[in-house]
Amino acid sequence: MLNPLISIPNPGEPGYEYYLHLSKIVEEIRKETDRGAALFSASVLDNLLEEIIAAYLVPGKGATAILKGGGGQAPIGSLSTRISAALALGLITDQEYVDCHIVRKIRNEFAHNAEFDLKFDNQKIKDLVMNINILGPIIQDHRRSELPIDNKSIREFFSLIVFTLYYGFNLRLRYAKAHALKADFGDWYKNPLNKNPF
Repeated sequence: MLNPLISIPNPGEPGYEYYLHLSKIVEEIRKETDRGAALFSASVLDNLLEEIIAAYLVPGKGATAILKGGGGQAPIGSLSTRISAALALGLITDQEYVDCHIVRKIRNEFAHNAEFDLKFDNQKIKDLVMNINILGPIIQDHRRSELPIDNKSIREFFSLIVFTLYYGFNLRLRYAKAHALKADFGDWYKNPLNKNPF
């Protein structure tokens, strides 16, 4: 099941190829164990956030240094800092910021918890998933239906979260490319006697 809140483009329409690509990502998540699904999903969002920020920044050594750095010293080299940077640059919304950090916390819970066979119905992880803003209407409908919120349904919610964020971030990537920053100050700096244009 893909996100019912998103209209599905028809073959040949703009966005259809991307929709197919995203559907493959969701299917890959479903093939994974719960731990693998959480780690893979966070990695997918991390890579896309890096791509969005890189598309918006002035290309060159500076952008590479802050995004990739060297020896783990990149100022915007972690998922946490990329989420914050994307918000500060106006590339994601406040709601997406909160939801991305919840995905990051879920990733960390699976990455650092040594419990064997850790699953999404672990109470701490379940609470994190159920508090993600983007799925509010879907979760409310599920609760009204009185269907059990078991491990399978929590995993489905998590897949929908990743699908929705990734779909929206692809649109944000197009925006970032169209409104990228430019290191173009004209000719004023060539003559030190020119007035500061700022």
